[in-house]
Amino acid sequence: MGCASCNGEKQAIFNDIRRYKGQIIAKVKAHKFDNGNNSFASKICKENSLTDMNIALAWIELYKSFMICLAWQMEPEKGKKIKKTTPDRNKYLCLPYEILQVWRLHILYSKNYFDFCGVITEGRSKSIDFIPPLQVWKFTDITAVQKSFNQNKEFIEVVTELPKSDIKALFVFQSSYYKNTLSFNLLDNSPTFNLIVSRMEEEFKKTGGGVFSIQTRDINSLKTVSEALDKLIFLCIPQEMLSPPNDWQIGQNIPTADRNKGVNFQNIQLPQNFAFFFARHHLISIQRANIYIDEYKKFLYLSHVTKLEQTPSEEVDQVWHYHITYLEDYKSFSSQKMGTEFFHHNPADGTTEDDVKYRGVYESTKSGLMSFFGHINQYAWPSAQVRFSQSYKWFSHPDFIRKTSVWNSVKTQKQNSVVRTVYLGGGCYVGCGYYRGMYGCTFFIGCGGIGYGCGFGYSHYGCGIGHGYGCAAAYSGCGGFGGCGGSSCGGMSSCGGVSSCGGSSCGGASSCGGGGKLIYLNI
Repeated sequence: MGCASCNGEKQAIFNDIRRYKGQIIAKVKAHKFDNGNNSFASKICKENSLTDMNIALAWIELYKSFMICLAWQMEPEKGKKIKKTTPDRNKYLCLPYEILQVWRLHILYSKNYFDFCGVITEGRSKSIDFIPPLQVWKFTDITAVQKSFNQNKEFIEVVTELPKSDIKALFVFQSSYYKNTLSFNLLDNSPTFNLIVSRMEEEFKKTGGGVFSIQTRDINSLKTVSEALDKLIFLCIPQEMLSPPNDWQIGQNIPTADRNKGVNFQNIQLPQNFAFFFARHHLISIQRANIYIDEYKKFLYLSHVTKLEQTPSEEVDQVWHYHITYLEDYKSFSSQKMGTEFFHHNPADGTTEDDVKYRGVYESTKSGLMSFFGHINQYAWPSAQVRFSQSYKWFSHPDFIRKTSVWNSVKTQKQNSVVRTVYLGGGCYVGCGYYRGMYGCTFFIGCGGIGYGCGFGYSHYGCGIGHGYGCAAAYSGCGGFGGCGGSSCGGMSSCGGVSSCGGSSCGGASSCGGGGKLIYLNI
């Protein structure tokens, strides 16, 4: 039986959140993330390899909804009976990967982010704190993360104008856990990316499925598989013998006051284990990470002493991006080292005019480095031609899986209705979390072992196709009429039944597919 008083208290909270939303919604809708040309949504698409801007716009809508909920917690209680608590960063960052991607990018448009936070809090806060989400998802007790994740889902449902079915399909804990613990920012088509794909291919071919095989469905199996994949991916980081950063030798032609500031910037204290986490997120060696970080400090120094606009290389810019996401630490750094409340970062808008402008500023920045330090580190400062053709993107583990021949073989066979026997790692339940037609238990081996996605499209491609294993040939996204499997195929045990593999939430909270071992499937 439920707790009537608890439900009444929760409903009172939800009603008050709706009241607060009504109080600020006009200003929220008036706020623009860009100049009206959807360049912010386009940036989300580019960084996450999305081809449909409607997906990015849906992510933004969910992000705005959740931020309204956080702002509500910051509103004074005004004598109300509802007890509010100070937002806890370790709880409110327990969100789907997709929403966190919007939040992370928004912070990089720092002036706009500050303006937005002022709008939603009615001027009570200039910013809402943030750190790289990995440090919450990977180093907080997984049961606590799941609890906060489910609570955050309830909050968003109260505020958003999107259908609840969309929210449920995105808020699948298993998917979010893997994406938030296994995501990386890499150059598009990098050798490291291709090496990871080949290593995963090798794992698939091992008897028992290698790291993809799990024997249980409890929540700790998520950690087990994530950690195993983490080790596999780390082995793909290039082993390099690079010279450490040089001591700063600032030219004697530079004014003494400016030379004296050099030591302050060289010894900037970044957040704890910054180099390790930066290297991990970008899959580079610690040696290379330290070089990029040192050049970032030089970029900051040059910006400070010249008081001129500078343009970093992509390598240095990635360090800047990572530093700024430690928002409170970055604010302290800005005040102590840069002499400003916040040393703002605002990405280019991608126009031809911006490209021409920043190419010129980039060349000027390199000239400044040469003038101050007498040399340019080629590892971190490539030519303008290279710098402005580079494209860093975020990849989570499904992106690697989709490149394997096993995945593409199944995809092709399903599209061509070719009946063959294939094997895939049994139901590691990861991947639910794309918008509408792309929702469903997608990617990463999917429900009961098929992996092509519980609902790739509005009307078909269920999570299995076949009798006994997988989740039926399905309608409406995640299989069957009553969930993934429903009554037509898979049943209660092999496909998780109505509640576990799909139900109304497309993926459920505990299992997405049956059997944890490699299973054979006729498709």
